[in-house]
Amino acid sequence: MTLSAEFPDERLKLLFVCAHPAIDPAMHTPLMLQTVLGLDAARIAHALLTSPTAMGQRLVRAKTKIRDGGIRFEVPQERELPQRLDAVLEAIYAAFGLGWDDMAGVDQRGRDLAEEAIWLGRVLLETNAQGSRGSGAAGSHAPL
Repeated sequence: MTLSAEFPDERLKLLFVCAHPAIDPAMHTPLMLQTVLGLDAARIAHALLTSPTAMGQRLVRAKTKIRDGGIRFEVPQERELPQRLDAVLEAIYAAFGLGWDDMAGVDQRGRDLAEEAIWLGRVLLETNAQGSRGSGAAGSHAPL
């Protein structure tokens, strides 16, 4: 099965790309939230309990390191997916949490973000990207 078949959604593929091992693990989730899901530094900072200024600076430093270090954003090989899964799940959970915070509010973006996170989680569950973590002994799905 090719990676394009593994990733029925481009956003899911990009989440795995952003979880590159050469990037500081503390920056995986913020990068995913900004780069893939389009959140600004202020919303990301709110989710991660830091100031918007500090988050903006961290994002700039991470992007500078990526550029200066020549880190290539490539779709990971299938054998690399399990190493990146935790970071992707963390970003999906953070997106859901941000969306859930505003579910009862008047801002439709909160509801949309929570629904997007649920959808990405379901797509992830349906792919083989979970490796052995998502499969039971007989190959059936096991709860994550």
